[in-house]
Parts: sequence; structure tokens; C-alpha cells
Amino acid sequence: MKRTLILLAVFACCVGLIGNVSAVSGLTNLEISATVDSSGGCNIAITGKLFFDQAVADPVFPLPEAATELFLNGQKVSAPVQGSVRLVPLQGLTGGHPGEYSFTLHYRLPGTVDSVQDELELSLPLLAGFAYPVETLTFRIQLPSEISEQPVFTSSYYQELIQAQMDLEFSGNAIVGSCSALKDHETVTMTLPV
Repeated sequence: MKRTLILLAVFACCVGLIGNVSAVSGLTNLEISATVDSSGGCNIAITGKLFFDQAVADPVFPLPEAATELFLNGQKVSAPVQGSVRLVPLQGLTGGHPGEYSFTLHYRLPGTVDSVQDELELSLPLLAGFAYPVETLTFRIQLPSEISEQPVFTSSYYQELIQAQMDLEFSGNAIVGSCSALKDHETVTMTLPV
């Protein structure tokens, strides 16, 4: 009887530890939909599922500095620039409390196409350094014409090795991809000759 009680107590402690370890702050799911137009501008929609395991006073979601026309859950927001990113405040969403939250961000990124060594190149930042890990990132990038070149993905931690972690599909003028287990403060950018 004592052995059974001891085993049950040990089991309960292990289950409690596993539960605490698995509930880590971060984005459990991040979906990005980007539509690049023929002028080189890009309309982007981000849908995220966010989890905080403890209170966070002023949570923010970083976007590229050039981002304009920002809307969070349908409401126009202003986001100050700090360094090379624009910080969208999430305080109104979370109230600074722990818990699970969903959000949708819409914004426009002008000038994503530049001339590089006399060739035009699309440079599209997908993730700009969110302070917490991202469990799963999925994206769909719609281009104004069919894809004739191979895109290159880079990240701040993995550099071009991030491509080995990605599942990519090409369909006409769309690139669909996903990757998982991104670290905190990770950035992901796609470049493509156009």
C-alpha cells in the first residue's frame, strides 16, 4: 500500500512538472499571408495565437520599420519605431495578464523590390524578431507573376540553413511554406530575383 502511494505521488509530481514545462510563453501558431503587387508593394496579414505563462507588462509585436497602414484586430494602431523595427503594442489585447490570445495584424510594406547588381530582387521580411519563440510558422506569398527563380530564406539564428527546416511548395505564382521551433528574437526573410 505504501509503495502504491509513493508511486502515485511520484507520478503526480512528474505530470505536474511536464505540465509546467510545456506551457512556455510564445506564439503557438503564426500564419502569414503576403500579396506582392506589380509596383513592388506588399499587403500582409498576420494571424497569431499567443500564449503568456506569466504577466507581461508591455507586450509588443515587431514589424519591419517601413510598415504602414497598421491594423490590429480591425482597429488602426500606431506603432513607434525602435531601432530598425516598428513595435505594435499588444497591451490592449492582453491587459498584461497571462493567458492565451489571438490577434490579426494587417499592414502594407512598400518598396519590397530593389535593384541589386543591376537585377531586381524582392526582399520580404516575414518575421522581425518577436521576443518569444514561435512553435509553428506558416506562410503564403502571392506574387504578381509566375515564379521563375528559386527563393532564398535566411534567418538570424540559422542563416540560410533555415531552408532545411522548411517545407516549401510552389504553385504558379504562389509560395507556400512552413517551419517550426523558431527561437526567440528570430527573424526570417525571403529574397527572390524578379
